[in-house]
Amino acid sequence: MRGGTKFLFLRRESATRTLPALLKYFKQESDKDPWLEKAIIQPEDLGLGLELRELEVKETFLVHVDETKQTLFSHRIDDLPTRLYLNENFSRYIRVTSTTMLGGDNYDLLGYVPSLDTKRFYKWRQALIKHLLDVRGIRYVSGSLPLIVREIQRLCRQSQNV
Repeated sequence: MRGGTKFLFLRRESATRTLPALLKYFKQESDKDPWLEKAIIQPEDLGLGLELRELEVKETFLVHVDETKQTLFSHRIDDLPTRLYLNENFSRYIRVTSTTMLGGDNYDLLGYVPSLDTKRFYKWRQALIKHLLDVRGIRYVSGSLPLIVREIQRLCRQSQNV
């Protein structure tokens, strides 16, 4: 795997629920809905480094943080909704259906952007999804942040010993 987002994109509501220490990255006074208010945080501002080398993906997780949960839910997932979710999310950026291009001072839409998709890209996406689900496996983990972190650490240590 190579690349990826070079910043953290966080909703105020999520920070309030799970990581209140990050609230300092939001404006103090806001009349916005906390779910819609977002902050872009640079990794170095949190003392995090960026990995720039190409790396092998060894573990794959779908994570749902819910601080109201007292227990952890963790199991390998491979069903039709997950396959559809992965296909949609892996393809929407390539087909330019998720991010509207903006320009100018008034945030004008740049207009029609042709799809970047090809049959070859589609086949690559399908092969990647199949590999993730059928070979690597994807684990769904849901619960409070501390429980999720401990579970992911446990599973990663366990896979290193196999």
